[in-house]
Amino acid sequence: MLKTKYFNDDDGRELHFTEEDTSSIAAFDYESDVEIPEEFIECAYKDSMIAMENVRLGKCKPRRFTKLPYMYRDFKRDGMMQYPFFEICDYEDINSRYGVGYGRCLIANKYFPDMKIDVFKSCEWYGVGGTEIVQEAIDIISKNNYWKDKDITADYDVAVVMMEQPEEDGLWYIKAIDFGTEEYMNTYKNFRPQEYCEKTMHKGLWELQEKIILNSSGDCYDEVILGTLDYIETFVDEVDDEHFDKPLWR
Repeated sequence: MLKTKYFNDDDGRELHFTEEDTSSIAAFDYESDVEIPEEFIECAYKDSMIAMENVRLGKCKPRRFTKLPYMYRDFKRDGMMQYPFFEICDYEDINSRYGVGYGRCLIANKYFPDMKIDVFKSCEWYGVGGTEIVQEAIDIISKNNYWKDKDITADYDVAVVMMEQPEEDGLWYIKAIDFGTEEYMNTYKNFRPQEYCEKTMHKGLWELQEKIILNSSGDCYDEVILGTLDYIETFVDEVDDEHFDKPLWR
């Protein structure tokens, strides 16, 4: 059985829920094999273009880009995503509702438009409860189309649950769930655990992508993603410590 660890998505602080916290977490609805919502596609594209323009303005966030060719490779190989998109339905602002998954949305819509996704919708209207809600979510995700035939515990030790609390002393919402290793959880360098981002963040790759962006105008995601596929298959898989400073991650 996987150990469950909870973190505040905003500041990376580890959270500890007790048996007394019986009405602290918003419940959810889970949709399987659906189309990516059009409003999310539009939001993800706009956000991705802003991220690219920020690089040209000297406000670089390598993590926004270095993971993308790896995602493309994984989607092409697997034909599906490992995890659902997470939506907090109680937010009115679309950018707050879809707080994560912009990179996955960009790649799926751009290169794999027929790919179906799962959507995890948190909302107070669905009810409130304690950690049993999280355990139910982990169980559902572990049985989705990607994970259902895999022995998760053979490769992973921890279910990493990112939580968000919009109002002080208010409800907590599940913002993301990933499966991780104990080794990573004891050594991660970012202010919050993001294993996929850390394992795909390499100085040489970022230098290549940054050069592409700075020498182009407008949308050059084809070059940033497809143009670096050969590179990610050839270099030694070593984590780049240099870029794990908070200003570059946030």
